[in-house]
Amino acid sequence: SEVQKEDSLMQRIVAATKKEFLQFSRDRMLILLILWTYTIEVVLCTYALSFDVTNLRLIVYDQDRSQTSQRVIEKFTESEYFGETFLVSDPEEINNLLDAGKADIGIVIPSDFSERLKEGRTADIQIILSGTNSNTANIARNYAISIINSFSLDVIVNDLAAEGVLTSVPAIEPEIRIWYNSELEFRYFMVISMIVVAGVLVGIVHIAATMVREKETGTVDQLIVTPLKKYEIIISKIVPTMTVGLLALIPSLLIALWFKVPIRGSLLLFFVTSAVALFSSMGIGVYISTISGNLQQ
Repeated sequence: SEVQKEDSLMQRIVAATKKEFLQFSRDRMLILLILWTYTIEVVLCTYALSFDVTNLRLIVYDQDRSQTSQRVIEKFTESEYFGETFLVSDPEEINNLLDAGKADIGIVIPSDFSERLKEGRTADIQIILSGTNSNTANIARNYAISIINSFSLDVIVNDLAAEGVLTSVPAIEPEIRIWYNSELEFRYFMVISMIVVAGVLVGIVHIAATMVREKETGTVDQLIVTPLKKYEIIISKIVPTMTVGLLALIPSLLIALWFKVPIRGSLLLFFVTSAVALFSSMGIGVYISTISGNLQQ
């Protein structure tokens, strides 16, 4: 009798699961949502969103107009981080360009810049930043400081070499090792992040939508009067969501390869952990479905 009960249990779950798969195949909007989330949205966000800061627009107000100040300017313009350069003759032009959003950073070289360096005194360079985008401004500031420090070191080395003291300055060279994204490619991070977001969204939306639809259409009453128990209904809802979510990872991985994201380690482990993440997000979806009365909610 125990075997018969188990067979009956499995038959009920299989039948309910088939019904869910059939219902899902008829829901074109949900199918499109899942395909969009796992494919097109991953591509769009990877192309459109980036925290990489390059081609900064630079304003230069050179009051010194010497070979030394020109070397400083070349340090900036030769860098891969700076692109279009505006040479201005009035400090007010810096304000106008920054206010208009036509530039990101301005540098002001004072008239006694080269003279102070020749005399062995500290020479200042003013850096003016647009803080409308704090992330860009902070990165641009770090770029500028790094370039100026490099120029300062060159000046020290040249001065010491001129006096015959030494031709190089000892320095500590950090050996940096970055795990998981050694090239610091933002698209690697973005592709994987969007796949994770897709899994969470699909896990929540799919199971919540299918369960709330039962309420909205009134078929939940029919489920209640069937021999199915509560946990059997939930299992029949979970299996299609889990299956669809894991299968949708395959085109996502193909997109990752298209963006040349290196895949290391076990793909089996990736799918297992993805299943755990999907299961967790489905728990949120089940909870949402219990407090929602219709799909719009």
